[in-house]
Amino acid sequence: MRQRFQQAGLAVVLMIAPAVAAGAAELTAETRKAWDCYLQTVQDRVKDRVEGQRPFLWLDEDATRRQRARQGEILVWHPGAEGTQEIPNGLIHDWAGDLFIPGATIQDLFSVLHNYGRYGDYYRPVVQQAKYLGRDEENERYQMVWLKKALFVTAAVEGEYETTYVPLDEKRWYSVSNSTRMREIRNYGRAGEQKLAPDTGSGFLWRMYSASRFEERDGGVYVEIEVVALSRDIPPGLRWLVTPYVAKLSRDSVIATLDQTRDAVLQTTVAPTGPGMAAGR
Repeated sequence: MRQRFQQAGLAVVLMIAPAVAAGAAELTAETRKAWDCYLQTVQDRVKDRVEGQRPFLWLDEDATRRQRARQGEILVWHPGAEGTQEIPNGLIHDWAGDLFIPGATIQDLFSVLHNYGRYGDYYRPVVQQAKYLGRDEENERYQMVWLKKALFVTAAVEGEYETTYVPLDEKRWYSVSNSTRMREIRNYGRAGEQKLAPDTGSGFLWRMYSASRFEERDGGVYVEIEVVALSRDIPPGLRWLVTPYVAKLSRDSVIATLDQTRDAVLQTTVAPTGPGMAAGR
């Protein structure tokens, strides 16, 4: 459960736009407020699905979607008005994806999702390293270093996350994951490597949130994730050039994360692990 895969993530989006813009950026109070307001709409959508106001999975809103997923297709869509949306001094990237893992159970899926120590294997090259940080009664905490290369830009970010898992019944679970700290790493893997203070740097990635839903059905497991990320904005003079690439990068990141998750579940021999038994610590 978790998009963290997203936030495994997931799914993360390290944007080329900030580097093209050049120069330092800082997350402002106005941008944080707009982000929080947007997240409330995302959380309302999650609530509608888990409480039955809408179908649990987006796939169930159209019979052909589930059929396409069962045939192996990864379906990608944007739950909001657009996949990339402008807010004051920032951009929100909101994309979702669905897939089907044939022959798998939810416990098979958990054996991968909770095995944080192997995220560097499952989600390479985006995830460079990951480790388990502990848990309380509701949340699992973990850390990941993301690395994204696009054209002439290399971006690295160290993120810490909390994820909550909730079972609706034996066959359906959902989770929400939120970043608690994001730090850009300058000169990652080279001389002069430096971790910058949170909310400073180039603004590749300031915040991440994800919501995931899982259903064991039809001889396998359906996985649905929504990944929401916050980055700095694109200067007006560059939007015509950069915006289409940003959207494609976001979409492709969701596809890659889901595809790698499916491969890991189908190939792993790790014993089933449920929430509260996180492996790879």
